[in-house]
Amino acid sequence: MDSFSYSDCAPAFVEKRRSGNQADAPERSRNRAQCEVVSILYGENAFVYDGVAVEEPENLPSSIGSNYEWASRDVSRFPSIFDSRAVLLNWANDNCILRNLSYGSCVKLVACGENERVFYGKENSKDDFFYVYSYLFYDMYLRFPLNVFQMDVLKTLNVAPTQLHPNSWGYIQAFAVMCQALALNPTVALFLYFFRTRPIEKRGWVSLITEPGDPILDLYAQSFRGFKTQFFRVSITESGRSFFFNEDSSSKFPLYWTQNPRKLTSWPKEDMTDIELEALSVIAALPRPFSSRKIINCLEHDDMNSRVLAVMGKKASLDWFAAAHAKKNKGGSSILTTVKNPIHVDDERPPPERPLSRKQKIITGGDSKASDKNKGGTSALRTIKNPIHDDDESPPSPERPLSRKRKAVTGGDPKASDKGKSIGGVVDPHADRDIPNGMWDVAFNLGHKIEFNFDLAEQKVMEKTSEQKMADDCLEFTCRAAAAAWNLAYASNRGNLVTVLERLKIEHAKCEQQRKESEEMIVKGREITENLQKASVEMKKVNERLVADLEFSRKENEQLKKSLTILTAEREALRQTITENQELQDEMTDAIILEHTRGFKKALRQVSYILNVCTEGVNFDIRKDVYQGEWVPIDVIPAGSFPDDEPAGTPTEAMATEEAARIETPEGNSGVPAVEDAPVLDLV
Repeated sequence: MDSFSYSDCAPAFVEKRRSGNQADAPERSRNRAQCEVVSILYGENAFVYDGVAVEEPENLPSSIGSNYEWASRDVSRFPSIFDSRAVLLNWANDNCILRNLSYGSCVKLVACGENERVFYGKENSKDDFFYVYSYLFYDMYLRFPLNVFQMDVLKTLNVAPTQLHPNSWGYIQAFAVMCQALALNPTVALFLYFFRTRPIEKRGWVSLITEPGDPILDLYAQSFRGFKTQFFRVSITESGRSFFFNEDSSSKFPLYWTQNPRKLTSWPKEDMTDIELEALSVIAALPRPFSSRKIINCLEHDDMNSRVLAVMGKKASLDWFAAAHAKKNKGGSSILTTVKNPIHVDDERPPPERPLSRKQKIITGGDSKASDKNKGGTSALRTIKNPIHDDDESPPSPERPLSRKRKAVTGGDPKASDKGKSIGGVVDPHADRDIPNGMWDVAFNLGHKIEFNFDLAEQKVMEKTSEQKMADDCLEFTCRAAAAAWNLAYASNRGNLVTVLERLKIEHAKCEQQRKESEEMIVKGREITENLQKASVEMKKVNERLVADLEFSRKENEQLKKSLTILTAEREALRQTITENQELQDEMTDAIILEHTRGFKKALRQVSYILNVCTEGVNFDIRKDVYQGEWVPIDVIPAGSFPDDEPAGTPTEAMATEEAARIETPEGNSGVPAVEDAPVLDLV
């Protein structure tokens, strides 16, 4: 491809090719005019892996955050999880980022530093860049380079890509997909007619707000979570500047966060062109709102256009096509004029046309002759079956008949599918769903599910058949079907139907009996349930009492433990007292024995002195005494026999006596005490 040229109208929505059918190679077009991408990729073309370079984060000064006090605190709290080349490369290998591999030299991905935030500016970076969130690629199917509509919306709102809230990106992408399916130009004026912005005072994420009471699209997600830390840099290389910068070196959209996002209300109709007003009349007639998520998810499939129309057709009947066709018949240009190949502005010859199928004629509101009559008018977008092709999409050959491929319902993850293979993760069209009003429910729509695969001969037959003939045939077969239906409804009591009806009545009676039995079982089940509930209440009360008793026992146990501690202390004190008393008793016993011994010795000395009796050699035995004229042991003498003495036989006396005898009786002298000589004292 040698060069690109574009019309002077802004924004431009039609790509122009001069020659060649090779995909756009940015590295070969440095001397060409500014490049503009228009369409949104879908189907297998939207899933191109790899091809983009990934670099390590740049070093930023630690004090850089002081320059962004205007940013919201909620935004400044979140660093990026893509803080190294390894993490970002691992993510990039599993996601589709480029429109095709030839755009790999236009951008490169750069990881973010620990102190880097999504609202930082260029600072000391040598290359221009902008931040993006990762959800744009696997949720919104965004691909680089951005198309004209996306950049124009950002420029009009004066916001960077990450400054726009995820749900707002869902509005942008869903609106563009819807317009592409309807063959309309998605302009900023059309888009902002249905949305408005209200930036907050503290600069944070900017959200698009639908017009109250009449939204065209629903939110992509009621609560968009986990996106705040998933951002990285997209650095613009020299070969890719033409896709992001104008000829005067100004960027086509704000690359970095701005402090003054634009506050907008609904775009006035007075500022729209005639083409935009015509497109607005078509969009305004749509039965809305539509699901942004469902429309965006149609980009997974090769038959995106028909799927988008099916999503919109489920809201109501497709009367808006009839309205557009009626407007065309009144004169003037038509929104739905169909041209099968992309427009070649630089080529004076019209592109070759291919015969339209019956389905295409119905959508476009007429046949090829009617389309020729409308060549004098202006169209907002001139293709339905094949949307405007990007540089990486070559149009189908005019001689090759159009064939549709259906995607296999694999239930897999479209992000994890192999390169070049059909994408899984499609919702099963045969899955069960709610249709409350039966066949008359708006969700019960069969028109978009019928498709006829005619061969060439059958196609010629259909094309040669006039519309009047087809209308007459439809009327005839409809009347026959109505007659057959009436006959079935009001003449069903003939033939075998009576037998079948009787059998059905018997089966119905059995079912009724089973229903009654089931009701009785349900009643019994309810009674059992009530009894169980009562038992549960009683068990709960018992449990509460047991818990209270347990708590009381615990408290009583604590009191007993305290009492035991006190008693243990008292017992130890008593033991100490007993020990002291025992020691005192032992001391007193020793003193008494010693006193008795000394007294006995003193008595012997006094007897020897007073009576002049020699006590030597006399067998004195202190363990015996004279009782009733006999010399007997003292332990056999009854107590109280000697009134003046201590009671005989007491343990103390016996012990003292035995101890004295042991002391007085020397070894080898049986029972004879050794009396020391001592002076006899007169005690009188």
